[in-house]
Amino acid sequence: MSEKKLRSSVASSEEDCASRSQSRIGSFLYTNSDEKENLLKCPQPIFTLFSYSKMVDYYTQNPPYYQPACDYTQQEEEWDRDALLDPAWEKQQKKTFTAWCNSHLRKAGTGIEVIEEDFQNGLKLMLLLEVISGEPLPRPDRGRMRFHNIANVNKALEFIESKGVKLVSIGAEEIVDGSVKMTLGLIWTIILRFAIQDISVGELSARDGLLLWCQRKTAPYDNVNVQNFNTSWKDGLAFCALIHRHRPELIDYAKLSKSDPIHNLNLAFDIAEKHLDIPKMLDAEDVALSVRPDEKSIMTYVSCFYHAFQNQPKVRFPTQEAVSYQSPPVSVFGPPSVVALGPPLRNGTPIVTWNPRDVGAFHMDFVD
Repeated sequence: MSEKKLRSSVASSEEDCASRSQSRIGSFLYTNSDEKENLLKCPQPIFTLFSYSKMVDYYTQNPPYYQPACDYTQQEEEWDRDALLDPAWEKQQKKTFTAWCNSHLRKAGTGIEVIEEDFQNGLKLMLLLEVISGEPLPRPDRGRMRFHNIANVNKALEFIESKGVKLVSIGAEEIVDGSVKMTLGLIWTIILRFAIQDISVGELSARDGLLLWCQRKTAPYDNVNVQNFNTSWKDGLAFCALIHRHRPELIDYAKLSKSDPIHNLNLAFDIAEKHLDIPKMLDAEDVALSVRPDEKSIMTYVSCFYHAFQNQPKVRFPTQEAVSYQSPPVSVFGPPSVVALGPPLRNGTPIVTWNPRDVGAFHMDFVD
């Protein structure tokens, strides 16, 4: 073959390869047209042609990983996903989320042991969603191959999205592969949607609605000041106050000491498991000794108290030394300024403040 014909053959090959490269690029999914053009600006070699006088390289770039601005759910946009990499928090979340899942799966006669493994085939994940929603899901694939597992997990994800939850960065493949971070993220999304979202007051978010409920229920108690879902629960008194408020016969709050958090936490966890059918989801040592206990674990556990008590008969608040007062219902009206709710505690110190601007006229009832 002459050199002229050889160069012509190489040129023809170049055109053919370039055409196939463009076809390869066009086969990917992109969020906008700019991403496709950026591919050609930042090349990476995928194959090489050897010619008579030179080596011709063709380059493309794998589709850029789409990192969204929002997070797993619309309800909690500021969730720091990297916090799941903290070993202490990961341990707490695995224990809490596993116990929460089992509290529902046991109704179907099953359970899980290792959360990132037992949801891999999608079967128990679909069953969990059926139990907590009361709705049937599509028939699962019963095969044991990877594509069967992916199909089942996708059915679960599609059901969650049908409930108005926007799933971002959670894919079926990652759940099937046993990603701890993604599995915990998925279960937290389910907890938010099916256990916490319905806890709302006015226009408050689910988290703030649950926090307000805790504040209202524990406000009359000494040494309890619930401001968050981490450090406010370290001494165990907030858990004990919630139990005493609804079931005063189960716990003698007056004998509890803030200086013995391990005892307080274990007491609350044991009573909740024995009398309220709330499984142990936390370790007393993890909560008491952590600088900042995991917020999602605390929220998950506290939401179980909310659901356990919401349908119980209302109990009149008893007179005890540990209780600072018996308060009648207090109605707050007036201009938008910070107003103290209820009679004062010792030395005229108000127990809680509220800004009526947040909800307009607000009726606070510490008794019912």
